[in-house]
Amino acid sequence: MVPPSPYCPEYVLDSIVRWPRYVNGIETRVLELPARSVEVYYPTEQSLKYVRNWRRGQYGKRLAEFINKVLEATGASQVDIVAHCMGGLVTRAAMAYYGCKDKIRKILMISTPNCGVSSGPTQGLALSYFAEWPEDMFYGEGAELGVDSKCEVRIIPTPVKPGVIVVLDCEENVDITFTNLNTGDEKEWTAWLNQQDWEGNSQYSMIRGNRNPYECGLGYGDGVIDPDWCLCGLDNVKFSPIIFASHSHMEANIVRHSASGEFSLTECTYTTEFIKKWIIDDEEIVGGQLAADPILSHEGDIHWRGDNYYGRGASLRLYPHVNDFQNILTAHVAIVREVETGWDKVEKSIGVPLYKCENPMDALVIATNPFRFTEDDFHAQIWLYDMNGYIWDYEEEGVCKERYLVIEHVDSAKILPVRPKPGEIVLTGWNGLTYQIDWWTNDYGVRRVYRYSTDGGNRWYEINDDGYVDITSPGIVSYTWNVSRINETTSIAKVKVEYYIGKFAKLENETDGYFTLRKPPIHPQRWNKWLAGDVRDIEVAEDAPNYVFAIVDNKLFKSSDFGKTWEEIRNLPTVDKYHLAVSRDGKHILVGVENNVYGKYLDVFWSWNGGFSFFNIRYSVPARFDGGGRLGDVEIVERGGNYELYLACHVRKSDTDSVLILKRPAESNASWAITHELRMLGNYSLSTDWAPVEENYLYVASGTELYKVSLTSDALNMVFSTGITLKDLLVMEDANGEPVVYLIIGDNVWHIKPALLKDGVLESKSVMKGIDSGVSLLSLGGSYNRKRVITCSGWYACGVYIQNVWDNNWEKITARWGSAPQVVEVSPVDAFSNSWNGIYY
Repeated sequence: MVPPSPYCPEYVLDSIVRWPRYVNGIETRVLELPARSVEVYYPTEQSLKYVRNWRRGQYGKRLAEFINKVLEATGASQVDIVAHCMGGLVTRAAMAYYGCKDKIRKILMISTPNCGVSSGPTQGLALSYFAEWPEDMFYGEGAELGVDSKCEVRIIPTPVKPGVIVVLDCEENVDITFTNLNTGDEKEWTAWLNQQDWEGNSQYSMIRGNRNPYECGLGYGDGVIDPDWCLCGLDNVKFSPIIFASHSHMEANIVRHSASGEFSLTECTYTTEFIKKWIIDDEEIVGGQLAADPILSHEGDIHWRGDNYYGRGASLRLYPHVNDFQNILTAHVAIVREVETGWDKVEKSIGVPLYKCENPMDALVIATNPFRFTEDDFHAQIWLYDMNGYIWDYEEEGVCKERYLVIEHVDSAKILPVRPKPGEIVLTGWNGLTYQIDWWTNDYGVRRVYRYSTDGGNRWYEINDDGYVDITSPGIVSYTWNVSRINETTSIAKVKVEYYIGKFAKLENETDGYFTLRKPPIHPQRWNKWLAGDVRDIEVAEDAPNYVFAIVDNKLFKSSDFGKTWEEIRNLPTVDKYHLAVSRDGKHILVGVENNVYGKYLDVFWSWNGGFSFFNIRYSVPARFDGGGRLGDVEIVERGGNYELYLACHVRKSDTDSVLILKRPAESNASWAITHELRMLGNYSLSTDWAPVEENYLYVASGTELYKVSLTSDALNMVFSTGITLKDLLVMEDANGEPVVYLIIGDNVWHIKPALLKDGVLESKSVMKGIDSGVSLLSLGGSYNRKRVITCSGWYACGVYIQNVWDNNWEKITARWGSAPQVVEVSPVDAFSNSWNGIYY
């Protein structure tokens, strides 16, 4: 046989240098030369198409050139290759024909047809239309793979379906043999490759699929390649698992279901984890075993509701029941339901690398939310794999475990941050300061990550990641946050919780609204404790702040050195509550005694000499109030250089309750006189306050109403009314010299500007909510000279808050204490508080 020659006529092969080693569709003919007749190779139309395709491609050669560039650039001696379908043949060609046999360490082939493919129009149709091969691929890659049919197709619409397939002009018996131009032998292209010495010292594995997405009997194996076509020439294959997946990513059409994610060999978790373990980590996972059948946390009659029903957590979990997680590569779970076509519709599909899990709670969270469908009945299909494929045997390989599942459309697995609350102030910046983050969950978890933001959630900083240490049960979860190193002040802080309910499933949520991070002016946990005992009231002489008075353990104490040392000045009767008032110069002291029962007398003790001596200036309730009276509050007023004493008390006549305002000059021989009578609404809360900014008026909070009472006439005006009890009252002066009235209303401190009243009606701009602690507020205090207001919250989130009168910007100056502060006061020099067991400065 004469080899191809450039001197032959144009139909003769032109140059062996420009032709592949094996040629498809070649013919032999007798060529008459002047001296003799010779038999030569002649190209057919098919061989010319193949050669043109080969010249454009030469993938094996190009891959070899690229491998050489990689080795030169990196200094490595070998590369690893992951090849899909024909990519595996290209890799082997580079090793067999282009000198790369010893340059490749490991090869993972994915559905590579090393035996070639099955012939016939069915395969030709699948590749022509459904695999969307261009025409020239049939005479190039198609011929090398062994595809001997090419079909033209078109779709004719019908009323029943979007279209039906009509097959036109299938070219059958396309020549798929390749001729060795040197020997004349003929074989399929893959057969020529399989007889080459291509392996060298390389290791190789093969992943195959058996999910055919086609209907009507189209396709093979994984939809394109049958697993039986993959192992020819692979005598030393390391692993060759078959998994339930299709050839590659495929979109659905009229005869094909979609193949993506866990159902695609090129996208599924099994393939990616196989690459990681076998190639990247150089490890193997074999020998997986089941201790029992896999089960779901909610299956059968235990309906999945999405909450912590039956104590099984809110998420849907798989318990694989494997002996050793380290010997299982991946799990694949699909939630499916039957549709009219009989093909299961996949509603959820997830793959998880089980070898990374440490305990059954890590293992596999399939979903966190119940699906919102009209149907309730589903099936969970479960596959467990190691590197050899399925870890249990079935009569038919590849059949999954199935579990019956009923889904109720109720709730979802979730977490809800509880604290910090919106508007709360978290104190930072001092050694030893901590804050307790609280949040709630209805599911089990294996890891918790806490983060905070100082810019409203744009950037997050890690507080703590506790790793996979403990399993958290549903309920309230707390974490103690060390805030001592945070010096930034912001009013738009947030906290976020990332809660891993499984190794690879995470819930996250952040606080609803913003809270404030602030460094207080003094260390909030280093208050100096000067006087121990049960503190009932504290007052500071505004113009002589070295004088501080307090009622502790039913005794009246006085300090002359700003609260550092104390002396007892009077024993008081044992009662439920005291009311203490001190004049601005510290000379006049008024102590009112309140009992829980109504009586005929109200005991009030008065001193005009700084507590050196006291007089009982008892008030006798008039006989017309046959139900008696009960003290509400006491006040000392200074007008025109003279001092006046005021009482506010409840009185009862038959079934009617009223409030009396009583006045008495600060003189020993004076007596009490009724100046005003108010109605009583709500409970028996009653408080009063006076300030120099309006020296001729006294403000009275009675039940749910606020009154402005004239001290020069019998006039009174109702300033404010609400359906919530007014707990405490404080009158201050704003930056414009106008009065501001502070009120504790529920969990809020409100401040009201009476000057903005029009015709006795409050406008919206005259009322402003201040702090909203989210818990009960207990007491108000303030320094008129220093223009500061103080309040305290109790029970769950104990704290003391302080603000300047004109900015409505509250600053928390204590962290949480063990018990609730009940009484607070501000001195012109600093703040006082108590925690039921003493006075702190």
